Amino acid sequence: MENVDQDSTSIFETSLAELAFILFFILLLFASWQLNEYSEEEEESRQDNSELNERNAELLVENALLEDSLAEVSVYLGLGEEFDPEEMFTKLTLAGENEVRVQELEEQNATLEEALLTIEETASDSGLTLDEIPKALEELAEISEILSEIDEDDMADILPEKVDENDMVDILSEKVDEVVSELRDFRGQNLALRNQLGEPGNGLDHPPCWADETTGKAQYVLNVVMTELEIQVSQGWPRIRNAEVLENANIYSVIGSYDSDQGFLDASQAIYNESVQKECRHIVRVFDHTQTKAAYAPFYDAIFHHFYLYKYENRYEEYERNTD
Repeated sequence: MENVDQDSTSIFETSLAELAFILFFILLLFASWQLNEYSEEEEESRQDNSELNERNAELLVENALLEDSLAEVSVYLGLGEEFDPEEMFTKLTLAGENEVRVQELEEQNATLEEALLTIEETASDSGLTLDEIPKALEELAEISEILSEIDEDDMADILPEKVDENDMVDILSEKVDEVVSELRDFRGQNLALRNQLGEPGNGLDHPPCWADETTGKAQYVLNVVMTELEIQVSQGWPRIRNAEVLENANIYSVIGSYDSDQGFLDASQAIYNESVQKECRHIVRVFDHTQTKAAYAPFYDAIFHHFYLYKYENRYEEYERNTD
């Protein structure tokens, strides 16, 4: 009996020992698996840490470059070594906008330079200065408006029945020149009339045929000297009227000397008729070199009959010296 009990105890002890060994082995396997897992995680961590270190090194380099760039930009923007990033961003934004604006201005400048070159070429071809072009364009617009109002019947009166294209251009060009001249005279006459409104009793019932289109100041046509024996007529018009005078025989045909008042009246009748038709009067400078009333009165009346006049107190020779 005792032997049976001893065997049972021995078997039980052996079973416990085996179970303990098995349990230890299982724990050992589990610990080995855990260690292996921890080892893998540690390796991954090392790799991640290595990558992070590399990235951190790159960021340090980039940060150093950025700081250098910001320092350069700060100097460029005049902010100094210590600067407000927000202020720098604002200035950089404005700089970008300004760059766009500069590009737009450069394009506009190129367009204006091209237009100016075209205008200069046009001025060179037309014989005008740059200052005269705006006025010429204004006159051209007014002439275009006048021409647009001409109907076929009026055009027939201007052009002959049979005319080729080249002659038509010449005829129309002459008509345009006449219109331009009349337009300038009209402007000057208008200003002259406005000036006369402030001078009651001046005795001028008509505007001057010639007047500066800008100031309205009357322009003289002739210089007239009365002597004891004759009336002497010479050029009195401004240089700007030279071309117009050369095309108007009524003006330059009056130049000369006349030993009688009737001779002067006959010579100046054509220019007087022209002024009556245009409802204006030409103005002359008069210099009195007479010595008697008998010579003065008929000569003066003849001049006054066809012209408005301005009588100079000094002699003609002195006037010439002062105008040279």
